[in-house]
Amino acid sequence: MPTGLVYDQQLDRLYVAIRNAVLELDAKTGAELGRVAAPTGTDRLWLDPKSRTLLAVSYGAVAVMHAGDRLAAVDELPIDVKGHAFAFDAKTGFLYLPGGRDGRSKLLILKQQSSGGPASGRGPSRKEEVIAS
Repeated sequence: MPTGLVYDQQLDRLYVAIRNAVLELDAKTGAELGRVAAPTGTDRLWLDPKSRTLLAVSYGAVAVMHAGDRLAAVDELPIDVKGHAFAFDAKTGFLYLPGGRDGRSKLLILKQQSSGGPASGRGPSRKEEVIAS
């Protein structure tokens, strides 16, 4: 069963999180255009239409993909915060991951360290800095 869904109005595509993958579907025909491996349990997707960055969050990992002409994996970030919600601020490049660990509430804030921002086609990557946890 699908657990995450994002519609890309610009390219008229659907991105669907299923089991261990994210599918790229033609919104008109339903034809599969691409498939990228994703962490088990991915249940949240978010697309930044300007940078074409697609984020997929699961319990303990964030997958970063590029959703341009073809869906492609960029990176996978293991995180030590267990939660399913997240927010990405495209202007600042901050990724907010609330959750918990060891019976305590946590908020992990990641900031991109490269000089490129959302306009460079890059979202969060391994060159992240933990701002707070």
